[in-house]
Amino acid sequence: MRTTTNLDQATDRHPVLVKRDGHNDVVKTYALRLAGITEDTPVPPGGVIGRDMLRTTL
Repeated sequence: MRTTTNLDQATDRHPVLVKRDGHNDVVKTYALRLAGITEDTPVPPGGVIGRDMLRTTL
């Protein structure tokens, strides 16, 4: 399965979103920055923000 790390290696100029299993999406770091999502972003009620444990920053 693709991870943010995989997507970051693919391109450094475009935000990328990959759909997985209906409600599961993976985005690259650039897309997270554009959306304003950081390590400090709280998890929305009823939602999940999966965080890549190998990365130190978003």
